[in-house]
Amino acid sequence: MYEINRDHPLITQLQGGLSEKQQQKLMDLIFMLESSFPTELFYSDIAKKPEILSKPEFEEELISNLLDTFIIQLKQEFNRV
Repeated sequence: MYEINRDHPLITQLQGGLSEKQQQKLMDLIFMLESSFPTELFYSDIAKKPEILSKPEFEEELISNLLDTFIIQLKQEFNRV
């Protein structure tokens, strides 16, 4: 099973703005993503086309804006529950 780095700055930043209940829901979401990651398909795709592993380059400001938007939307969603 693949594991998401829970100590990654994006995750810790997101967690910092959530209540304890919301943090648990985030951890449940991360676990669901980890446990449903299609490992075999990933390996197969990489074996066929290893060049797809190249990382796209993003501007730091774009990533920051996307993260801010994601955090706002996630908080709104958690507040509905």
